[in-house]
Amino acid sequence: MDADVLDLVVRRAESGYGLVRATISQVAGSMAGETPGRRSTIREHGRTTDRATAFAYLAEVSHPETRHVIFQATEHWVAIVNNRRDGSDFVDVQPWLSPRMATTTMRVVDQPGVAVQRNGYRCRLHHEARIVEIHEGSSFVRSITCADDGGRWRFDVAGPPLAIEARFDYGARRKRDRFTSDNLATLLDSLGAQRLGGPTTGAGDEFLMFSEEVTDVDWRRRIASTACTVTEAEDPAHGYFIRAQTWSDHLATHASSAVVDLTKAILLNRSYEERSRVTLETARGTLGPTEFDRLVAQAHADLTRGS
Repeated sequence: MDADVLDLVVRRAESGYGLVRATISQVAGSMAGETPGRRSTIREHGRTTDRATAFAYLAEVSHPETRHVIFQATEHWVAIVNNRRDGSDFVDVQPWLSPRMATTTMRVVDQPGVAVQRNGYRCRLHHEARIVEIHEGSSFVRSITCADDGGRWRFDVAGPPLAIEARFDYGARRKRDRFTSDNLATLLDSLGAQRLGGPTTGAGDEFLMFSEEVTDVDWRRRIASTACTVTEAEDPAHGYFIRAQTWSDHLATHASSAVVDLTKAILLNRSYEERSRVTLETARGTLGPTEFDRLVAQAHADLTRGS
């Protein structure tokens, strides 16, 4: 795998992961054959001692996630990362894995804000967020959320505070300062865990890869049709293009949405122009040229405002 792509996959893994207080064999035994909500079946895909091979397995991304990689992050904690299209996240795994293992699990989100320039437009790829959610088996223990919720910061806590939290400035005027990335690292350290980052990400001796096969055939096909490379997932144009596909089969009622999303995709990345041509021509016929042109102008204005 290209070194830049590998770095991208690893950075996405570091932004959202699960930590399980167990050994890698214990976690593997609890995952293999599991059927979360009876909607899918998880099977071991393979094992490797090569870090690049393990993370390359996550280079194809999907929504929801369909691939998982686990490794021993520290002596007592196993890390779980996946190929979720919006970025690796333990949010869907923790509810079924934690009760099955009857041990401590933590959902960790440590996502920096990421904005990029594309064809003169500034686009927000990821909003800054720091989240820790702790479960003990089937019991909820504690959660802390400090996140940019689309331009407005929120700070929420639930459950009894941990002793280490007395050192954090929860009274800070700015919500974004109430639970920092350093605070998150300190909290993990207090529990004997460690934040993923740099050389410690994938420093274990063995990596286990798991596939998740969705049971429903139609849903499985839909997931496959919107799967993409990790590079595409980090291109804001691709996000608009994928969303537009949800409207393309319903142009009689959703032509306006299709025009706006496809126009944004093309303005950000001209390579989507040919793939969008037929849908846009159909939408133009449905809406009429005046309304079509108004929506094209709206898409440009939205991108200019950064929305």
